[in-house]
Amino acid sequence: MAFQTNVFRNGAWVTETIDLQTVLRGSTTTAVPDPPSLPIPPTCGILTRTIIESPIARWVLPARLRSARHNDVAFVGDRYVSINELRKDGQLQEVLRKNDFGCRIRNALVIGNKYEHFRVIADESGPDHIKSEDEDDDTQMADFSSASGTGGSHGLLPPHLLLLVLESGSFLFLFIRRDLHGKLEFVVSPFHNPARRLGNLGFHVAADPRSRYIAVADAQNKFVIYELESMEFMGDQYMRHKSINPIKTHYPRALQGTILKMEFLYPRPEDEHHVILLLIVVKGDRSKMVIYEWERGDDLSQVLAEEKRGHRIAPEHRLPLLIIPLTVRSSFFAVSEHALGICKDPLQGPPDIETINPISHPATPFHHGTGVPLWTAWDRPVRRRRYYDTKDLIYLAREDGVIVFFEFNATDILSAAMNVGDCNCNISAAFTTMYDAYSDVAIVAGDSGPGMVFQLKPREPLVELGTIPNWSCAVDFVTTDALTTWNPESGPRGKAVVPWRQRTLDNLASPDKVLCASGNGPQGSITELRYGLPANTISYFEPLPTRRVWVFKTNDANWPHQMLMASPGTSDVLLVSADLSHAEMADPMSTKFDTASRTLEAAQSSDDIITQVSETCITTIGRDHSSRHDFDGFPGVDGIAEHAAVRGSCVSIFTADKSEEAPELIRLDVDDMSLEPDGGDAMDIAPTIELVNTVVAIAESKQQTSLVMGTRSGHLLTIQLSGAAPYHRRTFKERLGTSALEVLAVDASFLPNSVLVCCSDTLLLLRDFGSRRPGHFATRHRVWVTDLRHPATGSVPVISAASIPTDLGGNRIPLVLLSGERMSFTELYLQAGPVPKSLPLPGTPSKLLYSQTLQCLVVAVQIGQQPTILFMDPETGEDLSLPQDKHGNMTAFISGMGSPGDRIHAIYDWLFVRDGMTFHYLIITTAGGRLLLVTPKKEETRDPEGTSRTKIRFFTKYRLKEPTPIYAIVGDGDSIVYCAGNVLHWDVLDPVEKKLVRKKSYELNSPATSLRIVNGKISALTLSDSVVVIDHKSEHEHRDMTQIHADQVTRKSNHFFDVGECMDDQLAWPVTLLTGMDRYFTAVWTPWKEPQRELELVAEGPLPASVRKLQRGHVRPEWVATQRVPQYGSIPSTIDGAEVLGICLDGSLLHFSLLNTQAWRFLRLVENLALRSRLLFPYSYEVSVLDDEEYDAEAKETPKSMKHIDGDLLQRCIDYRALEKMISEDSDIDLLREYLDDLDDGDLTASFQDANNISKYFELAYDILDYYLAPVI
Repeated sequence: MAFQTNVFRNGAWVTETIDLQTVLRGSTTTAVPDPPSLPIPPTCGILTRTIIESPIARWVLPARLRSARHNDVAFVGDRYVSINELRKDGQLQEVLRKNDFGCRIRNALVIGNKYEHFRVIADESGPDHIKSEDEDDDTQMADFSSASGTGGSHGLLPPHLLLLVLESGSFLFLFIRRDLHGKLEFVVSPFHNPARRLGNLGFHVAADPRSRYIAVADAQNKFVIYELESMEFMGDQYMRHKSINPIKTHYPRALQGTILKMEFLYPRPEDEHHVILLLIVVKGDRSKMVIYEWERGDDLSQVLAEEKRGHRIAPEHRLPLLIIPLTVRSSFFAVSEHALGICKDPLQGPPDIETINPISHPATPFHHGTGVPLWTAWDRPVRRRRYYDTKDLIYLAREDGVIVFFEFNATDILSAAMNVGDCNCNISAAFTTMYDAYSDVAIVAGDSGPGMVFQLKPREPLVELGTIPNWSCAVDFVTTDALTTWNPESGPRGKAVVPWRQRTLDNLASPDKVLCASGNGPQGSITELRYGLPANTISYFEPLPTRRVWVFKTNDANWPHQMLMASPGTSDVLLVSADLSHAEMADPMSTKFDTASRTLEAAQSSDDIITQVSETCITTIGRDHSSRHDFDGFPGVDGIAEHAAVRGSCVSIFTADKSEEAPELIRLDVDDMSLEPDGGDAMDIAPTIELVNTVVAIAESKQQTSLVMGTRSGHLLTIQLSGAAPYHRRTFKERLGTSALEVLAVDASFLPNSVLVCCSDTLLLLRDFGSRRPGHFATRHRVWVTDLRHPATGSVPVISAASIPTDLGGNRIPLVLLSGERMSFTELYLQAGPVPKSLPLPGTPSKLLYSQTLQCLVVAVQIGQQPTILFMDPETGEDLSLPQDKHGNMTAFISGMGSPGDRIHAIYDWLFVRDGMTFHYLIITTAGGRLLLVTPKKEETRDPEGTSRTKIRFFTKYRLKEPTPIYAIVGDGDSIVYCAGNVLHWDVLDPVEKKLVRKKSYELNSPATSLRIVNGKISALTLSDSVVVIDHKSEHEHRDMTQIHADQVTRKSNHFFDVGECMDDQLAWPVTLLTGMDRYFTAVWTPWKEPQRELELVAEGPLPASVRKLQRGHVRPEWVATQRVPQYGSIPSTIDGAEVLGICLDGSLLHFSLLNTQAWRFLRLVENLALRSRLLFPYSYEVSVLDDEEYDAEAKETPKSMKHIDGDLLQRCIDYRALEKMISEDSDIDLLREYLDDLDDGDLTASFQDANNISKYFELAYDILDYYLAPVI
């Protein structure tokens, strides 16, 4: 039986004939499957944090914040204060740093007389004594306590206070003291300024010469005068309350016009109570000087009640660059762009600025502007008390390094002027002078390259003493990572990329280097950014091969240190001088040590008895006697000893013949110097870890002993023993490397609970054992070996080290380091921070590239007005370049380079395969519209001494010329895409015609500054239109490129980079990070499956500085990377687990990381509560309350700025251990529990979730914060 029916088929109703059996079997229409669901934007948070701070110092201020005996100087940046000590050798060394102000520093000033030297007591005058021009060599300086009523010991104020004006309007008064443990710390006294309502005060700040008043003004027309308490009164305050309140009262005033300059003038020496305030006010095209004067104690409200009319200033000084108060006749020195002038006796009659004829100073090579060099800074050198009553001395500095010395007197005012010399750096406003025993010392913090420390000797050239690192303004940066994108198709040399889930220790390599380009002209350089502790080399020697050393104190004045060196089969003794600069080998016949066999262990007791354990005997050496005992004399001890340990009066040895038995314990009887074997308990750790090679007792008490052990597998093993034998034991294990790990004791009483660790040729200092978590060190830093005389020298590998007994103090310890055949004596400084290595360039860098194919840096450099490229060894900075013409002849510039006025805009490393052959070109584009395909060739050459050296020959293979600048370029297989002006071009290299052949073009609204090929499409970052996605391979009817995606809003961005964990379409990765010119970042998502759809916003947030460029790299130290896996909701930024970094224009380095929703919710809760914490914001504490609604700490999905997590704020939560105080309300604790229970599907809290133990939640919270804030470089 059959019948007809209507069937919906292929989108239309049709009539078909079907039979009954077909109906019974089911419909003949095949079910249409549901279309696949389209990807949606990923839901994630983004955590940003600063891993290296900006090196820029806005102010350099001599400030004796510790005591009158310390020659200290304060470097003040936008967000930090660094106190450095000027040492006898002219080097600066940081002693203390503070960067938790919570907002930007607007201005800084020293309160106290910084131009007159305070005397110290006679036995301490040596390092602080300075000779003035009029005093004899044996003249002693004055005691500070007699000058101010307070001394420099604990509980009393130092000579100076440092005033900081914060962007929040608060004032901070800082000085330094030692805490109960002898550690330096800042004492901060905030003043929450009630005058903040007047505006943004702090653009101008000035202090009365006698520190009785300070004046603070905004950038417009308002100023406030603050009356200060006396130093004596503040000293009494601190004695009673351990804090000070320097501000007595304040008086505001507004003017008609704009305040250009503000300074206090010097009254006559006999007018002790006279105060003079000078203001330069601009209104329209005229300027006037306004003077307010009063006697101390006058009612300032009456003094400021009337607005002064002031006196007009001559046109040549209408806009002075500097106003310098002089100590004679209340005069001042006006420094303008084209004139210098002196205003004599401004209080007597209408003041007039008398122009003087300056000495001619032609511009130096460090001038980079188009106009005349400008005067930028001045300072008054330190002299003895009362010297400046009748004279004045001024150093005036110009931006191109010129320094001029002026001398003034009370008769003629200007008595002498001379050019001191030119320093080899730029001079910004951060300039000051200090002193040493024989001359003035100038300190310059350059604004476009490194600064300097140099001596200013009378009638002698400048003497350079050292450099001050500065890698801002950073124009470009790279890492030595072999990969450049988040999801590379293949690894280096065609190898497969190993996803992060499959990575093992076999995939672990040395951390990638981070290098940035900066500087201008002669100061151009490549800087390797490193973080840790610097160990400055004092001297080094090349003795016999040494495996380990021990250093002991002696009573010999000439050689106060003797060093026992263990060599294969023998031992040697080296005698070392007190300053570690000289050493000589001791005669083996005169030494009491066993030098005939290798030393296994040695130690010096508190009563100076030395115990040496060698392979064959035990030697003890006292002040008056010594003894030696061979192992053959001990029952049960047979053969050669392999390992040994010495602790107090006990010696433990392990012999090779008894590898299956416990070590022998021998007790030393000090009274009769006899040795007896003793029974002891052996602890079996074989099931726990691999073979142990070193043991150090880190902490001992009556209740517990903690041991730190190093193993041959790279593990650090910590064992805590308590109770009676066989002891209760707790074991903690972590891996710091992949090779043998050696633990070494630190011989410094001020550094307890610390050890040195050598692993994989790297030295680490581990501190603060057990302070945060039992069995773990809270602080870990790598030690970088540096040489101040040769800053470009790399850190040598360290295979072993020893601490030298010292009484130096709390900021440095001496070490001896072994590096193969080299032995170095160093000073290790304990203040962690950047340890940059600078590689000089012959010109101004503009672009930087690391070529994985060539294994070298490619640098675009402007030498004079001519652009070129250099090939550099990233380790040594050696120039590998051998430029050639097309005939193979050596030339200064390859074809297309060296055109005056041109500039390189982009360098691209183009590697592609065609017909089974691999081709490699460097593509260079310039502002003049040139595009060059350069062929590089790596080859080995030999110098005249026969040493093999790597050189790179390169020449121009292809070139083309566009009429507009070429800003960006990217390779796409055997074709390239570049942007010339506003137009994108897609060209293919034709092997037959041997030239680039145009395929398509597309006009953009603005130039593309960066290009990338993503999913076969062109992703372009344009100058004014954010990201646009162009399909250049589409078969359009006009065969043109087509735009398929664009951003919803216009964003002016510097760079962009894709991040995400995998290529699964359902997870919708990647997202694109955009870093803006406005100190902001944005994360957007591209809907690749939906053409013509706009980009969607995922997250956004503020940054401390504008990020110039983003890069990826496996940069984490090996001691972090060996144990790090994605956990706690962390999302890898690339498929192989690399980190994403961003360099800022000011030189700071930022880290970006992705968070899943659960991790973001927890960290957002912490940040929400931290923003309301007075503990974390003691100087700028403000709480905003919207209407009368109760504040809710819950993590909100909107706005998208909530998706940003400030890692710097989280770091302060860890530093202050603030979670318990921040999360105290019941509702906040409930949120904490809820968010932590959601992490990792509840596995993290499953063991204590029902126990109602909130302390476990806080422990987990700290563990999560430690994980996300672990060291990155």
